[in-house]
Amino acid sequence: MNDDAPEKRKVLTLRHEATSRLVPIDVVTVIGRNDTYYRYTDGDERQDRLRGDVAEGLAALNYIKISSDSQISRTHGVIDPALPGAADLNSTNGTYLNAARLHTRPGEPGPQTELHHGDVLTIGQQRFAVELMDLTLAEHVARVHAGRRGCYASDWGRLVRAERVAHFLEERKGFAMSAAVGWGPAIAACYGLQTSAEPDGVVVVGFCAEVRGDDLLLDGQPMGFQKLLPLITRIPGRKVVVLDVDGDPTACERRFAAEGYEDMLLLTAGDAPALDGVVGTLGTGAIDQLKLGVSGDDPSLSGAADDARDGLDALLPADSNVLAVEWLASYRGRLKVTFGERPREDHASLSHSLRFGSTTFRF
Repeated sequence: MNDDAPEKRKVLTLRHEATSRLVPIDVVTVIGRNDTYYRYTDGDERQDRLRGDVAEGLAALNYIKISSDSQISRTHGVIDPALPGAADLNSTNGTYLNAARLHTRPGEPGPQTELHHGDVLTIGQQRFAVELMDLTLAEHVARVHAGRRGCYASDWGRLVRAERVAHFLEERKGFAMSAAVGWGPAIAACYGLQTSAEPDGVVVVGFCAEVRGDDLLLDGQPMGFQKLLPLITRIPGRKVVVLDVDGDPTACERRFAAEGYEDMLLLTAGDAPALDGVVGTLGTGAIDQLKLGVSGDDPSLSGAADDARDGLDALLPADSNVLAVEWLASYRGRLKVTFGERPREDHASLSHSLRFGSTTFRF
């Protein structure tokens, strides 16, 4: 054995047998018919199957929501990629590994059963093949970064500011970024991402512009935010839209809250205070947990998480395409995050909900 050999980690992916769609399991993940923990009420067919302390722990985890399968419980099973293993959450119809039902325990998760490459995990009527790869950390990070694309659009007056964000995403987060100056190149870049982005990757589409109402202006030329959203929605993968603007982006945030899909997230950095009550206002307590002044070349960022790079640094882990959103509840400031809420109309499509980094399947 070579002690100098790089340490390897198991990377777990589930392949849905009927559609061949891949579901990367990067963190402890709950599978169910909901994308957050469901608390049963007196009017439900069942009372809450899990103890309160167990439920609180599950509520903080990543979720895979499988809709349109009535055989799946709202909170059905949990997968831990560290073992890797799967456990049933006292579901109605059970969780099966290679046709054998996993053990259950009333009020709490059942024991973790180890997963091996080639196993078949059955949840409701959905069958998933277990795929395991042994990768070094460097190999795993390269695999994650391979699915990262983006474009940052600006005008000539804001080009240096836009390039700083684009370079940060390239150098620190592994994105393949393009720059676009003016509306023609910006729209062309969005069309390009529709064909080049990966379904399981992350795309950042940024606009460094002036904002007036829900119009963005590049060199004085206006473009309605509502005209840009359909271009962005057709890009595959998890989409982080950035408005790095001069002016008050509140009207754009409201537009996004009404029209953004659940595989989209809006990060705004404007020069007006964020308004409470639109979706996803951030809060203050753990500001010291954020990586402040990420570029290291701008003293004005020291001690203030008010730059788009700070928000992107906190949202985008280096080694996972599951967006980090847990810090949102404990930060307040100029940055604001709005989550898309609309489900996709096409029930054959795969989308990635970003509220808890979860994945939503519709069959």
